Parts: sequence; C-alpha cells; structure tokens
Amino acid sequence: MTKLKAKDVMTAKVMVASTDWSVEHLAAELLRRSVSGAPVADDSGKLVGVVSLTDVTRSQAEGVEASDALNDYYQRALVQQMGQIDAEAMSLTVEPEKTVGDIMTPMIFEVEEDTPVQEVAETMLQGRIHRVFVTRDGELVGVVSAFDLLRVVREA
Repeated sequence: MTKLKAKDVMTAKVMVASTDWSVEHLAAELLRRSVSGAPVADDSGKLVGVVSLTDVTRSQAEGVEASDALNDYYQRALVQQMGQIDAEAMSLTVEPEKTVGDIMTPMIFEVEEDTPVQEVAETMLQGRIHRVFVTRDGELVGVVSAFDLLRVVREA
C-alpha cells in the first residue's frame, strides 16, 4: 500500500461542471452520474472551484427562505403604493436562477498523479474534504475520493 500513487487509485472519468450551469442542471447531472461533487471550470476550461450535493441542498434551502422573505416585503410595499388589486396583477421576479458559479467553493485541492496515497489522505484530512483532483502537468486527469481510499484500505 505504501507504493500506491494517486494515479493508481483515482477515478479517471471526472464530470466537470461549468460555472454557468443552473443548480437544477447540476443536481440532475450529479444524480445521473451517481457522484456527490465535481470540479468547476470557467469558460476557458480552467478549474475555478468545486461543488457538491451539499452546496446544492444549502443553496435551495437558502433560496426558498430568501425568496419568500423578499417576495413578502415587496408585495407589502406594492400594496401600500398601488393597492391590493394592482399589486396582485404584477408578477415579481425576486431572484434570478442560481448558477454553479453562485454556489461553488472557489478553492481546488489538487495533487499530482505521482503523489503517494498517504499524502493524498493527509491532504484530505487537513483540508477536511471528501475529494482531491489529480493533475498531470496542470491538467485534470482524475479524482481521488474518500470512497477510493476506503477501497484501498479494504483491499490491503
């Protein structure tokens, strides 16, 4: 086990989310691919963050509370200014649709493909994270998740 490198335990097929994806699209892709998180790339393909199902859940919960509170506030203000009938006739858009760029964590934990597995595990423990991205010459080539490390322990 001490000779294993990140490239030996990583998952090579990595879903990469785009900053402009809607949160709904992201959630559907994560569930469809049975993964709990993904790196996020900007329009040029540069990794700019990471996003997970936890971020999706948190954003949806926050969005409902904020939308309801703002909607109530603006609705009362319209009623005061225009009257109930006119206010009800107007539709309000409280918040634009959230995107991956809005909810992602703008930090990437990455290791080179030849990084020893023990160092990968230490990076994950120190960062209190569930996945690190594996790179070769600065390019994404895989991901090592907590599940990948558990698989190594099980097989040892």
